[in-house]
Formats: sequence, C-alpha cells, structure tokens
Amino acid sequence: MRHVLGLTAALFAAGGAQAQDSWEFRLTPYVWAPSFDASTRLPDGGDGSTSGSLLDYLAGAFLITGEARYGPWSVFGDYNYVNLSEGLNPPASLVFRRLRLEGSFGTVAAGYALRNTGDTRLEAFAGARIWDVEARLEGPLIEPSSTLDFTDPIIGLRGETRLGEKWGIRGTVDIGGFGLADSSDFQTEIIGAASYDFSDRVAGVLGYRYLHVDLQDDPGTSIRDITFSGPFVALDFRF
Repeated sequence: MRHVLGLTAALFAAGGAQAQDSWEFRLTPYVWAPSFDASTRLPDGGDGSTSGSLLDYLAGAFLITGEARYGPWSVFGDYNYVNLSEGLNPPASLVFRRLRLEGSFGTVAAGYALRNTGDTRLEAFAGARIWDVEARLEGPLIEPSSTLDFTDPIIGLRGETRLGEKWGIRGTVDIGGFGLADSSDFQTEIIGAASYDFSDRVAGVLGYRYLHVDLQDDPGTSIRDITFSGPFVALDFRF
C-alpha cells in the first residue's frame, strides 16, 4: 500500500510538473509606423482619396499583443491604437484638407498547431477583429465625422521558425469580414518579421504589417476602404 501511494504521488507530481512546463506566455508591445490610404465618401455624395507625407506616416500607432500556449493550443489577442491623418487629393481638397482616423481595434483568437517541433510551429486560428475608429474630414468650416464600429470574423495561419541559435522569423496571414451582418465586406492582413534573442526571455522584433479593409456600402460612413501598411519594432517578452 505504501508503495502504491508513493507511486501515485510521484505520478501526480510528474504530471503537474509537465503541465506547468508546457504553459508558455508571451507579451509583446509594438511601435508601428503605418501610412494609410483610403477611399472616402464626401457629404455631397462624391468620392475622394488620400495621399500622405512623411510627417503623416511618422504620426504612428501603438499596439500590444498577448498570448498563452498549452501544447498545440493557443489563445491570443492584440490591442491597436491609431491616430493618423493624411491629406485629401483634389477635388475633395478644395473643401476638406485632411482625413483623420483615431480610435482602436483589437483581435481575439484561438489556434491549433498543425506542426509543432522544437524549432518550427505552424498554426491555424479563428477569431474576431473588433473596430471602433472615428473617421473625420477636416475642413476650415465643417468637420463631418463617422464611426467605424463593426466586428469581423477572421480565419488565418501563422508560423514561426528558428534560424540558428539567436535568430528567428515569423509570419501571419488572415482574412475575414465576408460581408456578414455588422462586419466589413472583406479584410486581409499580412505580417512578416524577424526576431533576435537578447536572452532566453527577451527578443527584439523588426517587421512589416499590411492590413486592408473593404467596408460595406453604408451612406453613414465617410470611408469606403482603408489600407494600413508600414514597419514596426517590438520587444517580445516570454515567460
């Protein structure tokens, strides 16, 4: 009996240690410097488009991601804050000088690893991207605004692999929206990055992010479609 109890305790301790070791957490704050291009709907029913300068692009954005993994499973999310503006092209610029976007959007998703080795992980995921961004046409007399307030279902793939002892690469591709109720017509995101391990717990990341959204035809909003694209730098904390 004593041996049975001893064996049971040993198995329980080993199982607990294994479960604890298999949990992985990651927190990654980013500084993103995107430009954006947009097709706009003017108050008189006409169309317009944007063009930006280097100063516009450097206005920047901030985002942070968090992730928890247990074996092949993962749950993750991000929060993005943007405060960007770009000049309007003629003829819209005769009435309005700029288009400004300010607000936030975020993603929540769960994934499962299709391949999971010590050096490489390829994961399929599904989730939602939630938008709450104000679009404002800035002019000398009036500044009409509208809110981009919708939720997109998304599906995608993401992966990462080691390139030697210190270096790694990672990438994400997702699509969503699909014209469902209270969503966009279609959206796609592509992210590519390289990382360098400063230690077992901290890595530096340099990459590029592209995010495009086609909005549904809604007279109440001043935006028809929007594209964010630009480089980012980040610190990746693992624990």
